[in-house]
Parts: sequence; C-alpha cells; structure tokens
Amino acid sequence: KLVGERSLLTSSGKRHKLLRRIIEPAFAPSALRDYFQTLDGVVQKSFSRWSSGTDETMFRSSAEFKMFSMELFFSAVFGQIEERIAKQLHDDFIIWLQGLIAPKPWRIPGTAFAKAMDARSRILVNFEYLIKTFKAENFEGSKPGQKNLIQWLCYGKDENGDPLNIEDLKDNMLFFLFAGHETINASLGSALHYLSAYPKIHAELEKEANSFRNPLDFDELKNAPVLTAFLTEMWRMDPPVSRAQRLIIDSINFKGFHAKKGVALKYCIHGALKNDEIYASPYQFDIQRFLPNGHPLLVNAAMQSDGDKAPATYPVFGGGSRMCVGNHFAKLVMRLFLTRLVQKYNLEVRHSKKEHCPIGGWKNEFRITPK
Repeated sequence: KLVGERSLLTSSGKRHKLLRRIIEPAFAPSALRDYFQTLDGVVQKSFSRWSSGTDETMFRSSAEFKMFSMELFFSAVFGQIEERIAKQLHDDFIIWLQGLIAPKPWRIPGTAFAKAMDARSRILVNFEYLIKTFKAENFEGSKPGQKNLIQWLCYGKDENGDPLNIEDLKDNMLFFLFAGHETINASLGSALHYLSAYPKIHAELEKEANSFRNPLDFDELKNAPVLTAFLTEMWRMDPPVSRAQRLIIDSINFKGFHAKKGVALKYCIHGALKNDEIYASPYQFDIQRFLPNGHPLLVNAAMQSDGDKAPATYPVFGGGSRMCVGNHFAKLVMRLFLTRLVQKYNLEVRHSKKEHCPIGGWKNEFRITPK
C-alpha cells in the first residue's frame, strides 16, 4: 500500500516485464550522460554548503545525505523544482518512511502507518503536478526535456506503443525515490568511513582524481580503476540491502536441498559477499580484490577476485530480471561524490557507527574544509 500496487517493486510476470522495458532505458549509461553535468552541479553545490561554518559547527551528521540524495533524484528527474515543493516532498517522505517500519499496516488515525499513508497522498499530488507541468512545457523529443529522466518515463512506450499512465508514473517515482534515497544515503556514510579508516587508499583516490580531465569526462570516471575498486569493495563489505527473497517458479534441487515451485526463497546478500571460497580474507577491506592486472597498487595477486563479475557472487544490486534498475545511477552518484570530495576538500570523520537495519552502512559525523 505504501509503495503502490503499480510500482516495479510490487509487479510481477508480464506487467513487471512491460514496466521494466519502459523504465530501464531511463537509467541506462547512455541516458545518464544527459544528467551527468546536472548531478555534478548538485554535488559541488552541496560540498560548498557543507564546507561553510566554523569549528564545531563544521562537523555535520551524515543525516545531511538524506536531503542531498533527494536533491540528486529530483535534479535528475526534473532538472529543477520549486523550493517550496522540494521542502514539502522531503518532509512528507520522512513521514512516509516511518510507515515502512510501523508495527501494523492499519490505517488507524494517529498511527505511524496512517500518517505515512496521508504523506503518500500528498507526495503523489505533488508528483502529479510536476509531471503535468513537465508535459505542458516539454513535448516529446524536445531538447530541454531530453536532459531529464522524466522525459524517458513520460514518453517511453511499451510494445504496443502505449506510454505509462499517470498513476503508473506516480507509483514508480515514489518507488525510485525510496530505493535511491535510502541506499545512496547509506553508501555515502560508508564511503566516508572507509576514506577515514584507510588514509593510504584516500591518498591514492586523490592522486587518481587529480589526473582526470577537466571538465570531468563520463567515460574516464566510469573506468577509473582505483575509484571502481574502492566502491566495489565498499559495497562488498557493507551492502545497503543484506538480504532479499525471490519466488521460485520451478522446483529446484541444490546441494541436497529441495524447494518446490511457489515457495518464497530468502537469500543472504551479506553471506554471499563474505564467501571465503570467492573472496580471500572476506572480512578484510582490501581494494586489491578488484584492481586490474598490472595496476601498481596490486601487490598481492592472491587477493584478486572476479566475484564481482557475476550477480550470484556479487549480489549487491540483485540479479536477473529483478536486478536493481537504478544501479548505474547509484554508481555515477558515488563516483561524482568521491571525486569532488578528494579533489577539493580535506576530510575529518568521527563517531562512525555501523548500521544493519533497515539499511546497512555507516552513520557518522564529518567535517570538510577546502584545500
């Protein structure tokens, strides 16, 4: 009820395939190039804001990333929205999140779930206003509209040439906001933790980032070996989602275990990422696992792993038809965040605390100052 019956998350079978066929192109690397400069602008603006202040006031909570994640999402989707609407969406979304952990999903007035459902209604009203405004100002294929994710969602077509209706759009935008907001928020805190805990790796990231072309190049950022290895290892150590489940569509036998068709099977993402048959010293943070052959930082080849090449051994973003549709978006955001941080700012981190539920990662306080 909270996420919506029309969303990609709650759909299955033919409808899931239809939705994914329309939605997936909006998050493909080719589409992300259109939002690249917009996202970079949000990142740099946020760092400028976080670096203002003096002394203790400059230490900020990683809770700041909640609003930052939302700014990134709406900048990519719409380009720019009114500050009033952005504030209301942020406040209502925080209320909506509380409904996900409410003890009972009953809409009794005054309960967290009832408040969350009311917040959902207000969020959808704002979404409808933003969608209709965009369509009125941007016809299909217009150049300004092509720079925003909403163009793909509004004008994408199924195999019959039909676009998503407005109810489909609203439910899926709420799902994307939820999925991206929480996982990116947790990942940003984890990135700060590992940068602080491993200063030599921080220095290598800085060295690599300072070698990038100016302005930043999408492909260079995507293929940066140290940056890629750092993110891949960070998510291996602390996946935002630690477990998931799938419905078995055909009876299976696996290593002496039998599961019948129709059974919901839970799998442990965290366990797969700590499998010592795939990853040497699996509880040790070591970016060597994912560095390419011949890289000067690769001094112990025994640590290398190709586990990240297959969803079964690196299920951070799921796999198959249910793989996270926004995984390329999340990777781009993290690459931009880390690059601009190590290029331009000094970092201090304190009070790091590991979180496991509902989303895995690190919460901390940080202070950044211009170099």
